[in-house]
Amino acid sequence: MTNGPSNAKRIRWCMATATCQPVYPPDRRLARFTITFDRAGYSPEFVRRVWEQRIAVIISPEHPAGWWAEQEVRQRKVRLVNGQEGTLRLAGWGVLLSNGFGMREVRPLEEAGHQVWVLSGDHRRSLGGVAVVQWGRWCQENFLQLRRRH
Repeated sequence: MTNGPSNAKRIRWCMATATCQPVYPPDRRLARFTITFDRAGYSPEFVRRVWEQRIAVIISPEHPAGWWAEQEVRQRKVRLVNGQEGTLRLAGWGVLLSNGFGMREVRPLEEAGHQVWVLSGDHRRSLGGVAVVQWGRWCQENFLQLRRRH
């Protein structure tokens, strides 16, 4: 999945040196690409370290920092990975991790009132885009678990 225009158009590689160091665009919020994974890989230090290479992380840590009030939640249009459009009830806010690194916290609110906690270092992706990417990862994980069982 890409974040708008292709990375090839946004990132120019310096071919003058043998190491080929990337030349980052001036927008400090623009990631080269985004990775998403589960809570087992959550580490504030890892998130900060990969961002130094302009790699954004979308992750769902295990323990949310309390419940958000329902007044924070807004109905938002989203485009699913397969192109279908729908709506999700979402809230989002900026947060600082324990190491001072800033991320966006996205809270999808399910029909039953359950809130899912998703952190995103991709500051350019919409709240709906963050939720869709993380749910897509969960769908893949569930499919692979089911496949292993059968």
